[in-house]
Amino acid sequence: GAQIGTVADTPSYHVGQNFVELILRIDAGTELPTGSKFRIDQYGMLGDRFVRVVPPEKPDGTFLATGARVKGEQEAGLNAVMASAGPALDEIRSAAKRVDEFAKSATGLLNEAQQGKGPLYTLMKDEKMARDMKNLMANLRKHGVLFYSDDSNKGEDAEVSKKSDKKSAPSDRSRP
Repeated sequence: GAQIGTVADTPSYHVGQNFVELILRIDAGTELPTGSKFRIDQYGMLGDRFVRVVPPEKPDGTFLATGARVKGEQEAGLNAVMASAGPALDEIRSAAKRVDEFAKSATGLLNEAQQGKGPLYTLMKDEKMARDMKNLMANLRKHGVLFYSDDSNKGEDAEVSKKSDKKSAPSDRSRP
């Protein structure tokens, strides 16, 4: 089709009556046959919207007057399906993007670990870190996040504390 005009103003949606009102500015010299059908359509799957004017199969020779009000048709077919599927497709695209970002991040962590670097490598190879993480998880399961109590390795911490106290205690020789 050919462009024969423009939408003159911002469309207004009438909530209670469930319709959109458009004011069209039709190019001078263009006559629209009485009985023409109007509907909102779109270019392609993701294209811009436009008003499609379909003349009657058998025009009676009369034309719509300037300022005439006509009722449009409801979208049908693929455009109606696409309009209702639009929000769902947006959600799918968004979820796919998040999955892709996660996969890239995970790949980066794995590559670092294979090179002997990064936090994942540390978690995999450091026995004390692995033990600490195991104890942390056991404590969180037992006490919860708000009531964390580091009681899973009290014996080990006490031994470490005693050893460090012995190292830092002054010897008898240093006393005056």
